[in-house]
Amino acid sequence: MSELQALLDRLATLHRRHVEIEHEISEVESEVFTLNGTARQRRQRATPAEADELVKLMIMALQEAGEPLPPAEIAARLGVEPTQIVHRLRQAVATGFVEKAGSGRYRVAAEVPAL
Repeated sequence: MSELQALLDRLATLHRRHVEIEHEISEVESEVFTLNGTARQRRQRATPAEADELVKLMIMALQEAGEPLPPAEIAARLGVEPTQIVHRLRQAVATGFVEKAGSGRYRVAAEVPAL
């Protein structure tokens, strides 16, 4: 298994845990709103598998581009909403898979984080 694939697998595990926590928070918030007598509209969340796949596709799109891209261009290449890409870019930057290249553009990190 390549180092990049191992890191992508690690990222997928972290994303799954993150999504599970988000779902738990959402459930508790809903209970609070119910007890408070107010309604809250819930937004559709990506499944862990969908989130993982989007991160992988995003990294592949950045690799194929060969140059830093803005979030809107990444979203257009993948056919998704720019807000989805912005969220996943923040996560990828935080984990070291992607880095900011300046002028609102991003690229695959020169060195991927160690396991």
